[in-house]
Amino acid sequence: MKNFEKEYQVKWSDVDPNKHLRGSAYLDFTDHTRIDFMESNGLSVDMLVKLNIGFVLTKTTIAYKREVRMNEIIRVDYHIDYFSDDYKKYGATHQVFKENGKLACLVKIEGFWIDLKNRRVTAPPDEVVKIIKEAEAMQEE
Repeated sequence: MKNFEKEYQVKWSDVDPNKHLRGSAYLDFTDHTRIDFMESNGLSVDMLVKLNIGFVLTKTTIAYKREVRMNEIIRVDYHIDYFSDDYKKYGATHQVFKENGKLACLVKIEGFWIDLKNRRVTAPPDEVVKIIKEAEAMQEE
């Protein structure tokens, strides 16, 4: 299955006093990659606002494997693990790789779509489900 991937250079502001990538920076990189994946598949933030839906993360699991240091180039892979049958719920995996190709961190997320007016879990509109299905099909190629 094909993953969506992005590369980043670790900056001074991304490291902690121990001179390695701080925990919250991993999440910043994975969040950015996930949003870029959505945007690249036609699911823009502006579109979500117009449709009055958003995405809420309910669980994030982080497994640190290796240190990443300042100025390293990292690659973040993103992969959709599942959607519930009604597309309300969602799970995905991000893998953060060091320059040498070794896994540095594994981030798993779960969440759901929310109606931004009534603040309740909702199934995404048909046009969003169509985009999701197309993105899933591309990952399976």
